[in-house]
Amino acid sequence: MRLFRAATELLGSESACRQPSSADTSWIPRIDVHLNKSGVLKDSSPAQLTNGSLLDVLAAASKQQRCCYRAGHLAWTFTTLQSISMLTSAPLQIEFQGAKGGWKEEPQLLSTFSRWQSVGPASLAQAIGTTSRPRAIHISGKSESARPSLDDVDRISRGKAAKTRGTGSRNVPHRLNSDERKSYELAHKKGFLVTRGSGYRKERKGSPLANIYRQWCDAQAKACVIVLQSSGSGIIDTVLVDLSTLRSTTLTQFVDRCQEAAANSGCKAVPLDFARIPFTIHLNEEADVEAALADVPTTAEDLHLESAESTEAEASPEALAEAQQAAEQQAQVVRELKDSGRTNTDPDVQAEVKRLLELKEAASKLSARLESLHGSKESAQEAVLPPPVPIWQLPVQPLFFEGDVNQAKSLAKMVADSMPDWLNQ
Repeated sequence: MRLFRAATELLGSESACRQPSSADTSWIPRIDVHLNKSGVLKDSSPAQLTNGSLLDVLAAASKQQRCCYRAGHLAWTFTTLQSISMLTSAPLQIEFQGAKGGWKEEPQLLSTFSRWQSVGPASLAQAIGTTSRPRAIHISGKSESARPSLDDVDRISRGKAAKTRGTGSRNVPHRLNSDERKSYELAHKKGFLVTRGSGYRKERKGSPLANIYRQWCDAQAKACVIVLQSSGSGIIDTVLVDLSTLRSTTLTQFVDRCQEAAANSGCKAVPLDFARIPFTIHLNEEADVEAALADVPTTAEDLHLESAESTEAEASPEALAEAQQAAEQQAQVVRELKDSGRTNTDPDVQAEVKRLLELKEAASKLSARLESLHGSKESAQEAVLPPPVPIWQLPVQPLFFEGDVNQAKSLAKMVADSMPDWLNQ
């Protein structure tokens, strides 16, 4: 009821928006929107919703016997609409309830809902048509950006609850002790983090320092640069550059620049050792293919792969569609291998994943060419954008370099200082 009252305050007086009784069958068909207290109830601007987008998603919902989707702490439940034509003649009720219990996943509707904002009654009246019955309607969609706020990052680093739920996870250690906080605050000034080894803490079952620094970098859309210090004689330190925090559709230009910086600082690129990645990651179910990529040994060059055919391919919507279809078919090959019991260390899995990387990079390059030709960045890159999930649900996109103490810190500083310029080019 509290959420219902909050909705009615946004849309008008309670006399104009009432909650129907169970016997009030004139409010059927209806769509129930299940939200928790973090649901978006602040903005009631009608400008974000068009008639087509509303009717499209309702038509999609009407084809489902009963479908639900849950992403983080938001969930939507759709009850069958007997006929989409009923929308022009019958009232529509959308209720607010607490998001509890388990849900059957139906991700096909997320792509439409992710573009929605909170809407007011004016645009909905135009989309649905007018009737003699009042309506209480409010729809919230998941934000396209899953980047956390700096305030929430600071809060979870101190063991407090984030204001935006889903920023952290109980399964991912984020809370810093006093020594880690000193290193964390120093990293803010330097632009890169320095840890002893991976920073692993047995009692926390992970590295809170590395995890929270990755969150901080994601909040600022900058690469996550960490110097993993070694111990003993003849010390060789490792520089980890995680590009996943850029959430970029193509990483080629950043790989090039990092390799140039490594050469200038005297460091050398080395193969990825998954055991040395300090982050705790719980991959989202939508990213099942990328789950394989995170575990497969690779090098910086593997992020720079380019198919010879794609270099000469004509930049056209048809060519892009073919490239994307080829990548999807290859993704299915990887899934089938993993479903058969093969692990990420299996040579066949590694070979197929490498091919998948090539095809995805080819599709990304074609998408970029279409953008430059037609000036349609959003439509050209839509299919290759990373999923809008918290960073701890995204696989790493790592580059590893090695050098002595001075070389490693020099490279880390060079990458951190140059990244803003690289992003603007």
